[in-house]
Amino acid sequence: MIGNKLIFTPGPLTTGEGVKKAMLRDAGSRDGEFIAVVRGIRDRLLAIGGAAPGGDYQCVLMQGSGTFAIESVISSVILAGGGLLVLVNADRG
Repeated sequence: MIGNKLIFTPGPLTTGEGVKKAMLRDAGSRDGEFIAVVRGIRDRLLAIGGAAPGGDYQCVLMQGSGTFAIESVISSVILAGGGLLVLVNADRG
């Protein structure tokens, strides 16, 4: 049996025992309980952004890496022909 391994891929990929146990229960995307949980998450995220559920804005949950999330936001907010300035503040010493 494979023991615990350290994962050196960037990002928070290792999970605690509680998360692993919670993931042992399957939930179908059309299950009523799952739909309610997702709706609650979306509503709370809208509230964090100052938007009311059922209003002009929607929150769409996307599954992917942190890099995927950043790329999806950038591709959604930069207008065609627009630009993006990326600043890096790194100690090169």
